[in-house]
Amino acid sequence: MFDLIRDSTAGQLIRFVSGRRVLLYPEEKPDWQFPDRAEQDLLVDWYDEDDGENPQNWSFPKKLSVALLINLYTFVVYGGSSIYVASMGGVMETFHVSYTAASLGLAVYVLGYGLGPLLFSPLSEIPSVGRNIPYIVTFGIFVILCAPTATVNNFGGLIALRFLQGYFGSPCLATGAASMGDMFSLIKLPIAIAFWSVCAVAGPAMGPLLSGYSVPAMG
Repeated sequence: MFDLIRDSTAGQLIRFVSGRRVLLYPEEKPDWQFPDRAEQDLLVDWYDEDDGENPQNWSFPKKLSVALLINLYTFVVYGGSSIYVASMGGVMETFHVSYTAASLGLAVYVLGYGLGPLLFSPLSEIPSVGRNIPYIVTFGIFVILCAPTATVNNFGGLIALRFLQGYFGSPCLATGAASMGDMFSLIKLPIAIAFWSVCAVAGPAMGPLLSGYSVPAMG
């Protein structure tokens, strides 16, 4: 349970604010000692069943909770592309633009989440960065951008914000499956990726349904 809290968004923020003085990893604790040097050669291997820091050795509830978060993350970001469609009529009326111009709000979002992985995917492979930081930071920016996107009063600003939303929402689209591979064995990995793929497909399919209700009801 401790490691689940430590690896969560709140836990990582607490570690950052405290200067890594709380919620420590085992090797960060004052009483941590390196193993004594042995006479025989040692094979340094990540895939040890006794290594609790290896995602392959996490408990099933922890794997499930992380997988559900990534699936929800993927659903939200993919859904954010097509959820715009129901509001295109309002965009045309508010900003006095054509249908073609209004459709840019959809196009630039997709362009953004196509370009984002070019930076964030390689970044997540750096050991000192890992998966968490790109996920947490970029999704935080994605959520913050929702507010100005909803209240912007000029068409150019709307298009720019939609691009930035797609760009900063992109890490889950490129590394979501990789995160599943980090946690699940080769036998269970196809099942995990199948559920993740369902969320990726369901997002654009459900987006217009959700906005089709909210736009007439809430404006």
